Amino acid sequence: MRKQSQESVKKTESILEPVAPAIESTEPETEAVEETEEEEEFLANEENTTSPIDIEDEIQSSKNVFKQIVTKTPKKRDHRRRRSRHDDSGGGRQPKIKKLNRQRYNDYKYAARDILEDESVADEHRSNLLGQIWAKGERIGIEATLEFITEKEEQLIINQEIAQRLRDLVKALTTRR
Repeated sequence: MRKQSQESVKKTESILEPVAPAIESTEPETEAVEETEEEEEFLANEENTTSPIDIEDEIQSSKNVFKQIVTKTPKKRDHRRRRSRHDDSGGGRQPKIKKLNRQRYNDYKYAARDILEDESVADEHRSNLLGQIWAKGERIGIEATLEFITEKEEQLIINQEIAQRLRDLVKALTTRR
């Protein structure tokens, strides 16, 4: 039993220290045991003879591979863009509004000129009425156009009959968009 344990110790030492291979001796095993004990004593004496300065140099020269490096990162400032009060507009689906159909601009232009050719409408107001009615109807909506026609009727720029014909024309050319 003792021989097996000594042999297993030799094998483990030879595995752990591949640089120094074990020398097989032809002498009896009892002498080999004595040699290993002498080697152990020699190594123990050698370790005791090293000075503390040499040990510190060895420690400094060997790096700790598993040492965790902790770095402190400065906190980043939050540079979010501040929202103004106009940022909420434009999102989502917009409700459909009655407006003038852009595809029928030529129809409107010729029909409105025929209506405004009446002698009761002054020449300086014709182009203004023609452009303003189309612009308000196309961009804002039909309600703004009808309101504009009513306003011009109250200012006596157009009479009641012409105002009604313009309203009918505008209503005929509407689309929901």
